Amino acid sequence: VDVVVMPDGSIVAGFSGGIRRSTDGGQNWAAATDWQADVVEASSSGSAFALRWLLGGVWRSDDNGATWSRLASDPGTVDRMAVAPNGDVYVSQGGFGLLRSSDNGATFVDATGNLPRGSLGNAPLPVQSISFDASSAVYITTVYQDANDDIRQALFSSSDGGTTWQTEDTGFEDITWVNDVAFAPNGDAYAATSSSMYGPRSPVANEAEASVPTRFVLGQNYPNPFNPETRITFDLPQSADVTLTVFDVLGREVRRIVNGYLPAGTHEVGFSGASLSSGVYIYRVRAGRFTGARQMLLVK
Repeated sequence: VDVVVMPDGSIVAGFSGGIRRSTDGGQNWAAATDWQADVVEASSSGSAFALRWLLGGVWRSDDNGATWSRLASDPGTVDRMAVAPNGDVYVSQGGFGLLRSSDNGATFVDATGNLPRGSLGNAPLPVQSISFDASSAVYITTVYQDANDDIRQALFSSSDGGTTWQTEDTGFEDITWVNDVAFAPNGDAYAATSSSMYGPRSPVANEAEASVPTRFVLGQNYPNPFNPETRITFDLPQSADVTLTVFDVLGREVRRIVNGYLPAGTHEVGFSGASLSSGVYIYRVRAGRFTGARQMLLVK
């Protein structure tokens, strides 16, 4: 569930059953859409943005979440989106590269600037998370290929909307995946990785603070793009019956990787696309009441 509070005080929540809206502090809820919203973000302009699950594009509401329409400038297959304090909207297409809109979603421009190559040759840089500090400087976590062709994990920041980027010293190099980075009002930053929490220095400390999952998290597969092997991680704060299933873009089940009871903790499983064609696939985990899905790209 993703929840935002709009300028008029209404609450907008996106989850597997659609987008719901409350105008009385959460006492009663009305359906705004019947499609699953993976991400819901509020803009300083007063608009709200949502990602429709399973290649459904970027949608916007200009009436505090009551009605929604797909952007005319829809950048296509998007599975990362975040709105900066200054109202700029950032999206990542299929988890790769970065686009920015400074006109409330009317147009998008490339925001990769001087970022390095992705982790698979000259493929676009995979974006794991997008976050901002109070000044609207943008931070992304990613894996990239350095000048020696070594694969590295890093946090990059840009204070000019993605024209130029610099690497932040984080200590993330040996971490498989960074799920999110958030900034406190005093400027301290905290990062949730595939195995721990980092903080509380700014931009990010290199000392782990905790290793026990506190919430359900489905990580992006790594490497991504992949050929033909990849790994998928997910966090369980409590034991649960778990299914992890892979679908093609038409929603047809390709393979069930996990189907059984798992204890609380961080879990990692392998997936092989050796028998599959190149393309985008969706993997979905269900654990108790939690459902999460992400896209991955097989390139042969």
